[in-house]
Amino acid sequence: MEINYEENDRTNFDICIPYNITKRKNKKNRIFLYIHGGGWIIGTKSNIEVKCKEYENLGFISATMSHTLLNRTYKDANMFRLIDEIAATI
Repeated sequence: MEINYEENDRTNFDICIPYNITKRKNKKNRIFLYIHGGGWIIGTKSNIEVKCKEYENLGFISATMSHTLLNRTYKDANMFRLIDEIAATI
């Protein structure tokens, strides 16, 4: 399920929630957030989508996010923006 958290094509995340997650009683749910590699300049969340599925199959909630890449494509790209985008996803 893709969820946008800002009005652009680079700020969204996919979340994988196991089907049986609500059947657990008195247990805390653990959540993984994967941020794709690529030195903040290349890559997409689809590069690690398989990891989210693996953890979903083990009973964990997991998510992977897109973010603004630090390349010449986006004039507003900087590390402060990336930190804000990570915080918004969380």
